[in-house]
Amino acid sequence: MRGIFVGFVVLVALVGVRGGNLVLKGKGKDKQGEDQEWWQSSVLYQIYPRSFMDSDGDGVGDIKGITSKLDYLVELGIRSVWLSPVYESPMKDFGYDISNFTNIDPIFGTLEDFFEMQEAMKDRGIKLVMDLVPNHSSDQHEWFNRSLAGEAPYDDYYVWVDPKFDDEGERQPPSNWLSVFGGSAWTYREEREQYFLHQFLPEQPDVNGYNENLIQALSDVFQFWLDMGVDGFRVDAIKHFAEIEDYYQDEAESGIPDLPEGNYENLYHNLTTNQQQTFDVLRRWRLLLDAATEASGSPKYVEINYFK
Repeated sequence: MRGIFVGFVVLVALVGVRGGNLVLKGKGKDKQGEDQEWWQSSVLYQIYPRSFMDSDGDGVGDIKGITSKLDYLVELGIRSVWLSPVYESPMKDFGYDISNFTNIDPIFGTLEDFFEMQEAMKDRGIKLVMDLVPNHSSDQHEWFNRSLAGEAPYDDYYVWVDPKFDDEGERQPPSNWLSVFGGSAWTYREEREQYFLHQFLPEQPDVNGYNENLIQALSDVFQFWLDMGVDGFRVDAIKHFAEIEDYYQDEAESGIPDLPEGNYENLYHNLTTNQQQTFDVLRRWRLLLDAATEASGSPKYVEINYFK
């Protein structure tokens, strides 16, 4: 997750559920090995686009560069590719801060470049798995800007909470929740006179996992890329998708000694991860995959990272 794979490519063998990865797949037949579907029998080759292949000499890898190396992947025996984020992004977190879920960042190319890459992959029998982050967006996303302005229906797309006040009348965050990257998970915005939740960077506001309009908007994102012909998704940070709805309840201290103040591991995160609502939404996305599988005749695949 995040910068772990920056600058190099990793080979990962997938066998259903393994090492913190939960596989959801559509029902269907597309077998590349005896009694196995493609996601069971093939090696998943991760491509971090910035460092894979630069086609135009600007020092940044791009989609055309990936397309130019597909025959090389075939020679290696690769039959499926996991593509790290190529969406529009300010790049505060290596592309995991997405400002447009349905467009390609210009540093990587265009949607036309993506479509040409996808078609070239299909011609070579290579499956494409997209990295996707439904837990949060960039603070530059149109949804967040409209939410910040209090514009319906976006006003409740993110987790906005009124402040607490101490005995001296000083404004305080709603709770002691911490960011994975350290420090408070709450940032105050004067425009709304409220705090918003971010379990990662302040530039990565958490979406409201209970808002039906938001859930449908994310479902539309999945559908957009399925309609583009992708074969599946690697869904990042999904355990953070929903929190308890009592945002004023503090998480208990973990008791781990000698950690610096603000370290994420100082708290036991039973209130901010792995909530029932997250799994309920995942079931809905599973039905979406089933429908896409039936329509295409080829199994669609999602790898869910649920690290504890």
